Amino acid sequence: MPGRPDTRAITLIEILVVVGLVALLYLLVGYSTVQLSRASRFGTSACLARQERLRTIELLRWQIRCLFVPNEGSCLKGGRLPGEAEEALSLITSAGQDNRGMVEATYRVLEDEQGQSYLAYREFRTRDLRGLRPWTEQEEAPFKPLDKSVKEMRLDYSPDGRIFQREWDAPEPPKAVRVLLTYHDESTFTTTVIPGLGSGRW
Repeated sequence: MPGRPDTRAITLIEILVVVGLVALLYLLVGYSTVQLSRASRFGTSACLARQERLRTIELLRWQIRCLFVPNEGSCLKGGRLPGEAEEALSLITSAGQDNRGMVEATYRVLEDEQGQSYLAYREFRTRDLRGLRPWTEQEEAPFKPLDKSVKEMRLDYSPDGRIFQREWDAPEPPKAVRVLLTYHDESTFTTTVIPGLGSGRW
């Protein structure tokens, strides 16, 4: 007797199993895509934050190295703001960020509307012959965010390259400036800069 053709139909259970496997595969692929996307965004954000830190550090070091010492008056002033724990730094430099020529640059830590601290920067196109300007807000050159990842800034100044002090307002420049930046992730950066070295930028 000839064999009968196989007419077995696909059952509902088999269909449900296939649909379940496809759904599981789709879920795994979707989860992996989301995780890769998050990792990519985190890596990009970390890279941009590192670039911002490096730009800030390079600008600060380069401006201190290119310190301009006038015949009269002070060329650098640093220390705590009156009645506050925060510090500020003003200096006359030939390495302006926004303008060419001799500028007066100021660094200080401010807080945004949410109370988050950041490193602020301002730059005057010309220096004031009467001396360095006060650290308060000035309409001519308002403070702008320079590095939002900075939590604190500490500067120490040395008259001889060996002993450091917290403030500087002498007419002559310090022999060395030690910079300590603390970031919101509690990491730190420390460097010592010798003013007046006109060698190549690094």
